[in-house]
Amino acid sequence: MLTLSSIGIPSVISKLVSERIAIGDKKAAQRIFKVALTFFTGLRTVIKCIIICIFRLDSNTYFKCKRYCNSS
Repeated sequence: MLTLSSIGIPSVISKLVSERIAIGDKKAAQRIFKVALTFFTGLRTVIKCIIICIFRLDSNTYFKCKRYCNSS
């Protein structure tokens, strides 16, 4: 998510919303904001699930080798 926020997507959304508000189209501004919010919430959920699955697999692999890594 840090990558998405650093490439300027929030500023683009802000620009689109403020342009619509400037011309008096508040419904379109709300629609743009809601669509962006929904899209990025869904994207964040998918990315979070992928990361959890990857680290779960990695931790399972790590903890299976516990008997070989025991130092005592």
